[in-house]
Amino acid sequence: MGRVGACGDDSAMESFFALLQKYVLDRQRRQTCEELRSAIVTWIERTYHRRRRQARLGKLTPIEFKTINRRNRRLIHSTREPTELGAVPSGKGRSGRHRRSA
Repeated sequence: MGRVGACGDDSAMESFFALLQKYVLDRQRRQTCEELRSAIVTWIERTYHRRRRQARLGKLTPIEFKTINRRNRRLIHSTREPTELGAVPSGKGRSGRHRRSA
């Protein structure tokens, strides 16, 4: 952690716990610790991780990152030459030998 008095020290965790309290803890009272644990884990996995911007993804949310990658993959596949997709190159027969020119 940082030194005493460093302002950015706990801001990420304070933000996380504020969101946790707002969306999980204050919404409804849980009867058991297991119900509370399940609600917290569900919120983190389904909501928080999917909406939080992540540095390793270029400051994109995981949903934005997946959308961009899918779009790029479709563009790559639609612009490939037929030979790149496994078609037989022109001038070659099925056996792979070149045709002789007349």
